[in-house]
Amino acid sequence: MKNKIQTICTVALLLGAVAVMAINFSAGFMGGPPTAANITATVFYLIFWVLMLRFKPAAKASAFLGIYTMVGCIIGFCSVMGNWSGGIVTVLLVPIIFPPDALFYGLRIIGSYPVFYMLSALISFTIMIFSLITLANGQSNGK
Repeated sequence: MKNKIQTICTVALLLGAVAVMAINFSAGFMGGPPTAANITATVFYLIFWVLMLRFKPAAKASAFLGIYTMVGCIIGFCSVMGNWSGGIVTVLLVPIIFPPDALFYGLRIIGSYPVFYMLSALISFTIMIFSLITLANGQSNGK
């Protein structure tokens, strides 16, 4: 039963991320301003993600997703600040940068890309830390 719940939580978290990325794909890919649908999808997913990270069966998937999005956002920040547009480096980094960009694209309303990437990385880092705390508390209790 425990593995079944962990699988369901992991699938729910990842399917939610894929759904938000699908909603945000076109605006994120074209770089246009986020619409109300992008903002709503991002905010609801972040609320769902925060609720899931305190649930021990979802904490491992939440931690991995947090690490991935944090790294992607840091690389995106470096790409914007280093003006890496149009080169082979950009082509190679798109698979790493674009999924977190699409996941958090509703937050793009706050301003420029550097601020967007910094805020997204900070949110990912915070979620990752709380997920690791949840995992550590579950391990220390012998569960």
